[in-house]
Amino acid sequence: MKCFQIFICSVLLLVAVSGARAESYNALKDYACADMSGGVWLYEGYRAEDGAYLQMVYDHAPLREVSRYGLDARFIPDSGQPFHPFMTKYPDYLMGSPATVGKRYDAVLTWVAPKNGKVSITGFARLMGNIRGEAEGKKVKAFLVQNGKELWKSDIKGGDTGKFKVGTDVSAGDRVHLHIQNTGDASGNLTAFDMSVEAVKH
Repeated sequence: MKCFQIFICSVLLLVAVSGARAESYNALKDYACADMSGGVWLYEGYRAEDGAYLQMVYDHAPLREVSRYGLDARFIPDSGQPFHPFMTKYPDYLMGSPATVGKRYDAVLTWVAPKNGKVSITGFARLMGNIRGEAEGKKVKAFLVQNGKELWKSDIKGGDTGKFKVGTDVSAGDRVHLHIQNTGDASGNLTAFDMSVEAVKH
């Protein structure tokens, strides 16, 4: 009987832990080659001319492009830009860049709410500069929006970090977008970032 009780307790604990994990999401940890990582994350480019969010393509970058895009990158190959908006994963953060010249094309990390509830959204964006680490004099705009409503924004200069922590109510299917936007500089838009979403217990 005692062994059976221990077994039942173990099962209940496992269920509780699994449920807790399902209530918390982290973009860096969940990054994968799937179109929707972790069941909730999308990697997109925002085309400002018509307000469209276009899903990035996941691919292993050709050797000659590794320095530009990283090894396992997501990008928009048909953006019509000399330098595509892209994202890739590093050990401690995600890295992305909007299109650097031409029409505005933001790099966008999107979280899709799996159900109704109140959530806490935390994260950061840090401007790293160009591939040589030159960040002085550079600047990007970073902002967080939910269904068109702005939750947070920051103008981030080279080497600086913008941090956010916001609470909001969501309905299943709502989308929260973290935008990285070029401010007119033709280079030096590489931005490190991450975002976590956690359900708020009532």
